[in-house]
Amino acid sequence: MSSRAGSARLAGLVGAGAILGSLLATGPALAPLPAPPAAAGTQPAQCEDGAGLVAEPTWNVEALDLAGAHRLATGAGVRVAVVDSGVAADGPHLEGAVLPGVDVVGADAEVTDGRADAYDHGTAVATLLAGRATEGSGLIGVAPDALVIPIRVYYAVGDDAERRGVELTEARLAAGIRAAIDADADVVVVAVSSYRDDPAVRAAVEAAEAAGALVVASMGNVTRDAAEVDRPRYPAAYPGVLAVAGIGEGWQDGGGHVGEHADLAGPGIAVLAGLPNGSDCVVGEAGSSTSWATAQVAGAAALLVERFPDEGPEMLAYRLTATAARPDPDGWSEATGWGLVQPRAALELVDDGSRRGVDSPRVVRPSIDPVAVEPVKVIPVTDPWVDTRRTVAWWAVAGAAALLAVVITGSRRSGRVVDRPGRRS
Repeated sequence: MSSRAGSARLAGLVGAGAILGSLLATGPALAPLPAPPAAAGTQPAQCEDGAGLVAEPTWNVEALDLAGAHRLATGAGVRVAVVDSGVAADGPHLEGAVLPGVDVVGADAEVTDGRADAYDHGTAVATLLAGRATEGSGLIGVAPDALVIPIRVYYAVGDDAERRGVELTEARLAAGIRAAIDADADVVVVAVSSYRDDPAVRAAVEAAEAAGALVVASMGNVTRDAAEVDRPRYPAAYPGVLAVAGIGEGWQDGGGHVGEHADLAGPGIAVLAGLPNGSDCVVGEAGSSTSWATAQVAGAAALLVERFPDEGPEMLAYRLTATAARPDPDGWSEATGWGLVQPRAALELVDDGSRRGVDSPRVVRPSIDPVAVEPVKVIPVTDPWVDTRRTVAWWAVAGAAALLAVVITGSRRSGRVVDRPGRRS
C-alpha cells in the first residue's frame, strides 16, 4: 500500500524490545488444492465455554496507547464490515454495536443477516476491533464506538464444512467484499486469506477502493500446506490493500507469511478477545497471530475515518504506516512492514511530506539542496578617524614634552636665589 523507495530493507523481524516491553490458530485459509483443516492451537482455560470475563487487559492495550487514542477518536459512526464467519451480536462487548449484515452462504434459515457465528472467529475479530468496555473485563476494542457490519462468508472449515457446503471459497470471499461495499462500509476487514490470485477477489478489492473503502487484510499464517513463508496470500497481496502481520509483546515473531507487500504489524499473540458465548479469551500464539492483528489495525483505521472522513483509503493507509513504531525511521521489513501500528500517532500526524520512511500521497517530500559555502574572507576595515587620532596623539605627546621642560627649567631657577645662612656680602 505504501511507497518503499529508498528504504532500508530489514531481513525478518528487527529486535526492538525497547519499544514495547488460543482459541483459533489461523483462521481459515483458502487454497487451489483442497484446504487443510484449520490448525487449532492450545486453548487456554479462560477460553472454555462459560469461563466468564478476564479482568486484566493484555499487553496490546498499552502498546497501542488506546487510552491516548480514545481521547482523540473512538470510531463513532464509522461502519466497519467484518468479512468472516459472522458476528454474534448478543455478547457483552458488542451490545448495540452490530448492524444487520449479509449471509453470503445462505444455509442458515434462522439467522440470515450475518449476526450468528458458529466458528467464533468473526466475533473475536469484531471484539478486538470494536469491543465496548464491560465491567469486570479488561477487553476494550481499538474503535469502541464503531459499528460492525457482519458479512458471513463461511460457517466452518475442514472436511465436514465442505460436505455441508458451508466452507470458505474465493467466490464467497469476493461476494462478501462486494456486499460490504453495498452496505456502505468505510473499512473492510478480511482476516482470512487464499494462496490463489482469484480474478473475482481482485476485482472486488478494486471496487472497494474505488468506492472509498479501505480494505485491511491479514498476510496469513504459515500453515502445513505452505512451508514457504514468502508465498503471497490474497487479498493482502493485492495493490491498494493494507497488508497486516502479527507480532507478540517485545516484537515476538508472529509466525506469519512475509513479503514485499507487508505494510504494518499489529498485536497478534496473547491478546484478549470476546467469544459468542459471552466469555473472554486470550487468543493467538506464534503461528496464529495475523487475524487478531488485522482486527486491531482495522480498528485504528476506523478511528482515522471518524477524525478525517474525507481523506480516502490511500491517505488513511499513509497515516498508519508513516507513524508505526519501528527502531529505524527509514526501515521497512518484509515481516512487519513499517512497524507496529500506533493509532494515537496516526491521529496526530501533521502531513508536511517530511515524515521519514514513507512518502505522502498528497504532499511532495521537500528537497534539501546543498548550499555552496563561500570561503571566509577577512577584509580590513578603514577607520575614518585614524588621521585625526594620530594628530591628536602627536600633539598630546608634544604637549607633554613641553610641559615637562617647563617644570624642569622652573626647578633650576628656583635653586639659584636661595640664600645660605651665615654668609656676608
